[in-house]
Amino acid sequence: MLLENRINWKLYLILSVSITFFLLHFWTKSKVEIYVIIATYVATQVNSLLLFKFVGEILFQPLARKKTSKLVAKKMLFLFLKVFILGFSFSIGIHFIGNRIIVPLLNYIIHIFLFILCLKR
Repeated sequence: MLLENRINWKLYLILSVSITFFLLHFWTKSKVEIYVIIATYVATQVNSLLLFKFVGEILFQPLARKKTSKLVAKKMLFLFLKVFILGFSFSIGIHFIGNRIIVPLLNYIIHIFLFILCLKR
């Protein structure tokens, strides 16, 4: 079973959006912080989907399949894109909200545990 299919997406979406709205409602002081949290939320989701794609290709591909240079380049591109999106999102967040970057970072950490919670056994 692919890693993308092992996530209970309905539960994840409900919990993810509700936690993000909770953080937006109680921990933001300005519209800039709201925009930064929403941008890092989107970057977190893209990062997670790329992670599932990357890990799914590594773990669940047939072992008999040859490793060509195109395949290795594709996997490295996924990994670079994943790190770049997340790093860019947080660096923009630091630029705009400074020390309050802890709120989007906390949101990111909560989403990591949320994915673990929503894995189907």
